[in-house]
Amino acid sequence: MKRLVLSSWLLLILAGVANAQSAGVQLHVVSTTFEPGEIVLAQLICTNTGQPSLPEAAIPTGLTLELSGSSPLMSSQTSIINGRTSSKTTYTYNMKLSAASEGTYTLGPMSVQADGQSHVSNSVVITVKATSTTQPQGDSFAWGHINVQPTSLYASQSFTATLTLGIRRVVINGRAVDIDMLRSVVDQRSSQFSLFVSGSQLSSTQKKLADSTGQMHMYEIIRLTKEIRADDVGEMLVGPVFIKINYPTSLRRGFFGRQEIASTRRESVRIEAVPVKVKMPPQEGRPDSFSGAIGRYAFSVSAKPLRIEQGQPVTMTLKISGSPIEGVAGPSLADQPELLSRFEFTSDELVGDIERGAMVFRRAIFPKQVGEQTVPPLTWTYFDATSESYRTLTSQPISIVVDPSTSKGQVIALSPEAAADDQQTSLTLLTGGISPNYIDADDVLADRTISFTPTLGISLAFPPLLWLVIAFTTNRVRRMRGDLGWARRQKAQRQANIAIRAALGQKESSLQIQGLAEALTGFLSDRINLPPGTLTPEDVRTHLVSRGLDERQLHDITAFLEQCDGARYAMSESNAHSPKQLAASLREWMTQIERVTR
Repeated sequence: MKRLVLSSWLLLILAGVANAQSAGVQLHVVSTTFEPGEIVLAQLICTNTGQPSLPEAAIPTGLTLELSGSSPLMSSQTSIINGRTSSKTTYTYNMKLSAASEGTYTLGPMSVQADGQSHVSNSVVITVKATSTTQPQGDSFAWGHINVQPTSLYASQSFTATLTLGIRRVVINGRAVDIDMLRSVVDQRSSQFSLFVSGSQLSSTQKKLADSTGQMHMYEIIRLTKEIRADDVGEMLVGPVFIKINYPTSLRRGFFGRQEIASTRRESVRIEAVPVKVKMPPQEGRPDSFSGAIGRYAFSVSAKPLRIEQGQPVTMTLKISGSPIEGVAGPSLADQPELLSRFEFTSDELVGDIERGAMVFRRAIFPKQVGEQTVPPLTWTYFDATSESYRTLTSQPISIVVDPSTSKGQVIALSPEAAADDQQTSLTLLTGGISPNYIDADDVLADRTISFTPTLGISLAFPPLLWLVIAFTTNRVRRMRGDLGWARRQKAQRQANIAIRAALGQKESSLQIQGLAEALTGFLSDRINLPPGTLTPEDVRTHLVSRGLDERQLHDITAFLEQCDGARYAMSESNAHSPKQLAASLREWMTQIERVTR
């Protein structure tokens, strides 16, 4: 009987031997048909290959492929069917794909190295085609244009670029819906904002436009304005810009008891790039003292003190004011012949600091002669972009008085009176010097008996403990500065709790819920070390499922974020859920997420 039972268990074990799926690499593009400038998600999925290297591929001209991160996302899955166990481990590289112009492209194959083996993916054929944008603004649900002033300038000057986007106000069943157009209607993951992606000033207005039938429509006009410094000579492009719009067509009641979007129609806005010509000042007539400054400036020189003893320095201050001031170089003092003949100074290049809107340079100069001396006029040249000509500025001369030196000096010399055979050396104070110190030899050589007491024990133990605390603190600070990802993970929960308190401090419940969602996505971005503001509910699911988070909590988290996204379209109805209860759930989720992301 025992042999029969043993044989049965052996058969079950043999039947349950794990059958890992074969290794392979697959290239997947979410949409193989899109418009120029549109950003599409692409994935390279490595199955059972082991940790893969960075993918390699020849990218066709006209396509741009950008990795979302240097490390792939890993997930593992094990299943048991009819006693047979199969396992699958995938490494996924997320990428952003876009095209500059229309055409048909072949992306791939892509290859990776893993565990000493090479794996090659499939190829994907991509079609890029622009939609017609010739209809009047009033007939479009969304439109846009770029304005640049000026379009021709000199290097180091700045120009102003403005992106204007018009989106028709949403009206469903004759009722206007209040929606944050830029955050909720614009699909920012699929849009490309060119230079306007960060650092732009945002403003919005409303305007009525007539369509081709004469019917009036209200549009929300969104403007993104940015001042840009032109540093590189040549043609600089502002754009192109591609904006994908998910325009709402119907609403439904969501999980929070509020209205959310049920369906949308796709709209897109493609704006061609505006070229900006960046040029350098002409070579003809350029003075040798020109150091590269372009704009309008004033130049002055001051000196302190105006009366000194010979051998003492005078601090010369050179001040350049005007615009633009960043990066302006001062005059070369070595090229000022009169200054060289009258003063001594180091020949190092002047390094300035911006003080109260001006570039200030300081240099110590030493007069060569006694008596009345003059800091000679100094010259500095810039290019005036308004008149398109070089201008050389000259400072005023500065009179100073140099008195003969009255210092006799202070010397410490070795005394020759000490006997050489004593192998001793003594010091004799001649003039000035250090005051003699009296030391009693009996006090130095006296025997001091040390008796151990509790106080002495604490005193001896305190320095090592203090050293350990200082060493721990120093190592932690060094790691916080050197490993930004580790620093973000350490601060994630504290920063999230601050954001939660700030969200609960909002007066409107919709703002409280939106703030709680941002606190949670910010916490997840910090824990997983991803760029802030890039996580969607689906991204959250992808990242957390691979780390073994409880399925129930994973469902609650993604459902909460999805409903919060929907709440952005919400109308002014009461919220059936308490933000305080949601905040408590957030804190519980964060504790569990910290455990699985250690």
